Amino acid sequence: MKRYGVSLTVVLFFGTVCYGVGCYCARPTRPTKDISQKPTAKSLNQWHWHTTPDKWKEPRVFHTPFGKRYDAKILIWRKPLNEAFKCKVYSPNKAYWYGGNVEDTDEPTFFLNASDNPVYVFNERNYVIQILFDDAQAWANVFWINEKLLSIRARWGHVLGTDLIFDVEQEKFVYREMWHGGTIAFQQWQQAKQADQPQD
Repeated sequence: MKRYGVSLTVVLFFGTVCYGVGCYCARPTRPTKDISQKPTAKSLNQWHWHTTPDKWKEPRVFHTPFGKRYDAKILIWRKPLNEAFKCKVYSPNKAYWYGGNVEDTDEPTFFLNASDNPVYVFNERNYVIQILFDDAQAWANVFWINEKLLSIRARWGHVLGTDLIFDVEQEKFVYREMWHGGTIAFQQWQQAKQADQPQD
């Protein structure tokens, strides 16, 4: 019994040490470099760039894959067609329209505060499709691409948004990507580029 007791104690001690080491190793470590240093191109290479910002001539909007957490912010459902809308923009073939409770306009596109003003889409059914961007800062720019595809650029803030293409007949998005304002990326990559140049 004593021998088993010693063995069990050793096993428990060893397991505790291994568990503790494992937990310690799993913790995020502090950066070894001073975070106040200028970023390098290598440290900034977090996206799969088509052209890296150090080669840009000026800031530009760039795109990344759709962020899944925004699924919950883009709401779509059907609503009975029993409401008069202030604004309707018809498709090129005059069959469908999108609209909203904004001031009427002859322009082929409109902006709306999408957080409390949905985009309504009519596709020759007894209902309209309601698209709502559930975010206090959301704005949307909407226009027709062709007879059945609707382009929607949602803005979640000053430098972040989602580009979407909505198929009116299929009643679903056929394209979704995130867009980013490129000013910060441009500045950081240009700083890193200058820092990598040999000093005189």
